[in-house]
Amino acid sequence: MPFGLTYAMFAGAIALGLLTHSPGESLRKRDAENGAWLFSLGKNDPQKRGVGINGLASIEYFSEQEWFGDFKPIWAASLDPDGGGFVSLALRKDFYWGPVQISPYIGPALHQRDLTKFDMDELFQFRTGIDVMYPLTDDVLLGIGFFHMSNSQNNDASSDVDVTRFSIVRRF
Repeated sequence: MPFGLTYAMFAGAIALGLLTHSPGESLRKRDAENGAWLFSLGKNDPQKRGVGINGLASIEYFSEQEWFGDFKPIWAASLDPDGGGFVSLALRKDFYWGPVQISPYIGPALHQRDLTKFDMDELFQFRTGIDVMYPLTDDVLLGIGFFHMSNSQNNDASSDVDVTRFSIVRRF
């Protein structure tokens, strides 16, 4: 984990963020009606064994449809050049600090280190992350983010992924 954070501290901070009411919610500019597409490039921690050690490209759909109150879904798919990847569905909550959008999220993921060799033991994982995005225009945002993905156990089946990434977001 970056900056010496433990996974428990990271997951706790994300959970606290998801359960907290955004103080600037009524003052914020409404997002695009249909949502946004996020395209990102990042890299897993080089000491890890999961996907993304040699880079990781992701495409994600940030829906504006509200589920369970203020929670909104994120659908994600990601591939790495070594043949691994994942798909996930997460719930996020958006916070605004001036023009900056901060979106913590958590949800299940289906993961394989090698998409040509199916391994049922490593299939089910949990993905927890946060993205911070700054608008360049009304429809385009630039972002940085971090996510952790594991099966919540310290074993060989855990994906053990810690990705730091840069992204561009296109609202529509």
